[in-house]
Amino acid sequence: YSEKKQLEKDAGDLRKKKESLEQGIHPYPEKVEELRNFIQKGLEEKTGKTEDVRPLCEFLEIDTDYENWRNVLEGILGSKRFDLVVRPDLFEAASELYYRFNQSDRCADIGIIDTSDSWSDNSAIVKEKNEKVFLSEMIITDDVRARKYINNILGKFEALEITGQVSELLAKDNSAD
Repeated sequence: YSEKKQLEKDAGDLRKKKESLEQGIHPYPEKVEELRNFIQKGLEEKTGKTEDVRPLCEFLEIDTDYENWRNVLEGILGSKRFDLVVRPDLFEAASELYYRFNQSDRCADIGIIDTSDSWSDNSAIVKEKNEKVFLSEMIITDDVRARKYINNILGKFEALEITGQVSELLAKDNSAD
């Protein structure tokens, strides 16, 4: 009897997952959700109010002009797209919760983003016609914190398009320049 209940629950979970996918909502890896929920609950206990803790990818969109760069962008971002964004004034508390949750390194590839004003901001790049395009420019976001983070991660990668018999998209790391 309990096996039947478990199968019904699993079937319900699969229906929900299918509906989400049909709406374009992709689930996060389980460890991302667990960490997010743990930190969000801990911050709510500390502040007494609901705190917004979300993965970076929820703040980002790839500019439609650069859709063909999606795989390059996602490849470079890797698991950083799941890094959690919290208010700057809650970063220290969120970090403490992160280390408490992550004692066994089960989320070593996911981080908490420090969005304090101490970061450099590379977004004020003035461009002239036919200048280089950097991968950070292919990402659209209205969130200042996410923009600063993306500029710091992708702002050093120049987009290079090689054409000919084989069309390839490449990114050149300009951090040594």
